[in-house]
Amino acid sequence: MLTAACPDCAILQSKIDSTLASYRKKIQRLEALDVTVDFGTLFGTASKYTPQLVDTYFRERISDMKRAGKINTAIKYAATRTSLGKFHPAPLRFEEINLTLLNEFEYFLHNEGNQPNSIATKFSVLKAVYNKAIVDKIFLCKENPFLLYKVGKHWTATRKRAIHKEDIQRLMQAELPTTRSRYTEFARDIFLFSYFSADWKSHATLTLLAKQDLAPFGYNMIDPLKSWCWGSILFYPFKISRFS
Repeated sequence: MLTAACPDCAILQSKIDSTLASYRKKIQRLEALDVTVDFGTLFGTASKYTPQLVDTYFRERISDMKRAGKINTAIKYAATRTSLGKFHPAPLRFEEINLTLLNEFEYFLHNEGNQPNSIATKFSVLKAVYNKAIVDKIFLCKENPFLLYKVGKHWTATRKRAIHKEDIQRLMQAELPTTRSRYTEFARDIFLFSYFSADWKSHATLTLLAKQDLAPFGYNMIDPLKSWCWGSILFYPFKISRFS
């Protein structure tokens, strides 16, 4: 106990008050996360970590991906977070994720009508989030359940649903109805262009176009609706001449 006779009383008391305030804040954070406050969590190894709920950490990762422009990945993470929230509505800590919980989550997803590859995607995301939380020192991992739970068992081969070349040829040769909208041909042009350009590797592809290839299609430039997509119209001769 400090007394008034202590020469550095004010300085020491200030340090004590600051230390106590920091521990009070830590206790409040642990209680909010439903973590037992004891000597180990307050002063021991756990003090090196910054505990977060799984849902909170998920939201942070999704926000990071959106800022990085990884929209498709962010969508997958958001879908996994939603499913996990339905399965476990109560606040979930990373320490609570074990093999039993993973098996129960798998059973839940099956009952929700998820297909094997969808389940595999969700577990791949959950595994990535769990391992990233370990790296970020969100919690102390004593036993990683994903070492026992095999995510790859869910992946299954799916039937290829790509459109056939013959269907594209029929679309190209089909006569459009005389009562068609002025946008009908334009819609077909855009669809064919999206199909033909799927294998573009670089702008260098356009250099393969010859002058004689472009001449027969010059009339397309008359329509102002198509002028903005001249690349699609001019690209047809290159692909059609090598398509059949």
